[in-house]
Formats: sequence, structure tokens, C-alpha cells
Amino acid sequence: MTILLLGNYRLSFVAIDNLPIRKFSGSAWRGLFGHSLKKTLCITQGEACNRCLLYYSCGYSYLFETPPPPDTEKMRKYPAAPHPFILLPLHHEDMLFKPGEYFSVGLRLFGKANSYLPYIIQTWKNAGASGLGQGIHRFRLAVVEQETQPGSGQWKPIYQPDSPLTAFAPAAPEQPLFPDSIRIHLNSPFRLKENGKIVSAEQLTFGNFFRPLLRRISMLSYFHSEQPLEVDFKQLNQQSNSVAIMQPQLHWQKWSRYSSRQKTSLDMSGIQGVFSLQPEQVEAFWPYLWLGQWTGVGKGTVMGQGQYLVKQNSGHKK
Repeated sequence: MTILLLGNYRLSFVAIDNLPIRKFSGSAWRGLFGHSLKKTLCITQGEACNRCLLYYSCGYSYLFETPPPPDTEKMRKYPAAPHPFILLPLHHEDMLFKPGEYFSVGLRLFGKANSYLPYIIQTWKNAGASGLGQGIHRFRLAVVEQETQPGSGQWKPIYQPDSPLTAFAPAAPEQPLFPDSIRIHLNSPFRLKENGKIVSAEQLTFGNFFRPLLRRISMLSYFHSEQPLEVDFKQLNQQSNSVAIMQPQLHWQKWSRYSSRQKTSLDMSGIQGVFSLQPEQVEAFWPYLWLGQWTGVGKGTVMGQGQYLVKQNSGHKK
């Protein structure tokens, strides 16, 4: 099993103007982050990153465009590798934050991306001054917290404006004992295409949930960590087809976002709900199911889609 080091952060802001935020607001935060990140890190301010001399050495390009390195052995024909960050809206309904009210956005950085944390914090300071939604909803950064160990639930302040940054080193989530029962809670839309068609809630199987999860973990470790995942992918993927989903309570969550780049609305709907797994069938998959709570799975993970939690009862072995 690979060791994927990550940093789990929480950025708390104070609204300066009235700030309306939708339930699934990850795409809005992603857009604002990308726009401000380019202003902060791109020294040429050119429009086309792939024609820039600094394409493979620029912090903005690495974080937001993420081109596969020229000597890569994977994804050579793809314009982008998996991005090394996730933005996580921490409210679960439409909200209106009034001036002086606090709100938070989660940020997860994988592997080498943690070295860019000071630049990312400065990016969010700049973003708040520019404002969300054509500059009419401003906010200011109040504090950045970090989970001392991913999954520990212990958060400590690591930065406040005009103070030094005292971040903890990125770490791997600690894997618990193998449990006696497993229930997967899909907390944000899980969207997946198979054979060119969207997988519906009724069509969800463990296989088409696990295969993209294993691929995502593999790609994140390959491009952003020092230890690529080495495992028999074919065997695990084939084995996943024989695992049954138990007690599914799944539904189709409709959601769309507006793409300013494509000038159109994009359907981002996906599967939400819960399902159970029989422990005797999934011991080989347990490390990936546990780690996937931090990586997410499916489309739109950088915007907080495909996030899930594993609920388990007492474990009996590693």
C-alpha cells in the first residue's frame, strides 16, 4: 500500500459584504482560487500555459493545470494529471453570510503540493479582497487551521494575518483495524461515466465504485508523492466485480454549475446516499476504501464532489 502524505486545512473567513453561497459551492471556490492563484504565482500572466516557457516549473501550472511531466510513464496523452488539491465547502445548504459573520472552506493538499501552502494562503488573502461573484462579495481571511494528523479530529491554528506560518508536516491518515461492519456514506454527488454513459444510482456496483477510486489513488501517488502505488491492479479490479453492495439507500442528486470558460451550464449531478459492504468480501480493498475518504472519487473531486465517509464497528485485525 502506498503512503500518500497529505495536509488537511480549514480556512476561516469573515464576510465584508453580504455573501450568498450555494449548497454545492465547490465550483465557485475553485474558479475564484484559480483566478487568484494565477495572479499570485504566474509571472508572465500569459493566457495559454501550455505554450509558456515555465509550463513545467510554474507553481500555478503545477497546482491548477497539472500537466504530466515530459518524461512521465503514465497519462502521456492527457493534458492534465489529477490536481493535487481539493476544496471542500463546509456548509450543506444554501447560506447567506452577512458582514462580520464567519464561514469556512476546507482545503486538502496532496504530497508535494503542501510545499506551496504559503503561496496558497496568500492567494486566498488576495481572493477575498477581489471578492466572489464579479467582485461584489468580499471577505477577509481570519485564520488557517490544520488537522494535526489527518483523521484525528484535532485542529490547531497555524496562521493568522501578520503572524508566522507554523504548519505541521503532511502525514498519512492512520488506518484503523479492519472492522466488523462497513457502511459507505456518499456525502456529495459521486459522478462516473462507464462506456460513455453516466452510472445511475440503480446501476452502482462495488466494482464501478472501486475501480475509479483505485485509479485516483494510484495517480495521486504517482504524480504527487515520492512512493508510487505498486499493486496488482488487474487482480484487484477483477476481484471487485464479485463484491456485493448491501442495503443500498441511494438517490440521484441533481446539481449543475456554470463554466465561465465554456460559457455554459454543466451537469454535475451524481449519486448520494449510503450502502453497506460485507467485511469478509472487502478485506483486500480496506486500505483503499479508508484512504479514499481523503482523496474522493469520480468527477469533480477538486470541487468537493465524490466525498464519502466510512462508518465502521469494532475492528479485529489490520
